[in-house]
Amino acid sequence: MKNIYITLFFLGFTFLAVAQNEAATHLAEAKTNYASRDLDGTRFALQQSLNELYVLIGKKILAELPTTIGDAKALSEGDQYNGMALGYSSIYIDRTYQSDDKKKNINLSLINDSPLLSALNLFLSNPVMNMMSGKKMIKIDGYKCSLEASESTPVTYTLYVPFSQSLLTLTFDGYDNENQVTTLAKQVPIGKIIALAE
Repeated sequence: MKNIYITLFFLGFTFLAVAQNEAATHLAEAKTNYASRDLDGTRFALQQSLNELYVLIGKKILAELPTTIGDAKALSEGDQYNGMALGYSSIYIDRTYQSDDKKKNINLSLINDSPLLSALNLFLSNPVMNMMSGKKMIKIDGYKCSLEASESTPVTYTLYVPFSQSLLTLTFDGYDNENQVTTLAKQVPIGKIIALAE
C-alpha cells in the first residue's frame, strides 16, 4: 500500500518526489548502518539525506522569488541551487535578474554558514563601526540589513541580510542611487525566504 502512495506522488510531482525519495532512501540506509554499528556509514548516509533536504529547500525558496524586480527579469534558466557549499551540507541558491537593455543586473544569493556572517553581525550590532566602514544600516521587511556602495564607477550596491546562520545577499549593478536600490529590495520576499531557510 505504501508503494502505491509513493508511486502516485511520483506521478504527480516527479522531480520533487525523486528528491524526497532519495532523502528517505538515505535515511533508511543510515538506520541500517547504525543498527550494524557502522557509524561512518551512518554519518555519510545522514549527510546525503541532509543534502537532499537542502536541495528541496533551495527549490522552494527559488519558487517564492519574484519573476521581476523593477524592470529586471529573472534569468531562471541560470538558477543555481545546491545542498553543498564550501564542501559541507548547506543551503545555497543563486539567481540573476537583468533588464531588457542588459544595463541593469541584480544578483540574489543565499548561503548558510557564510564566512562573512560574523563580521556583518559585528557591524550591524555596532552602528559606529557601521558608519566608519561606509556601510549604511537599514531595515527591510523587519530585518536589519547592511547596504554598501562600491567606490568604483559605475557604483555597485550590495545589500547584506544576515539571519540565523545564513546570509542573503543582493547585488545591484547599473542602478542610480541607494533609494532606488532600497525600493527594489523591498520587492524581494525576505521574510518568506528566511522562514523557509531557518
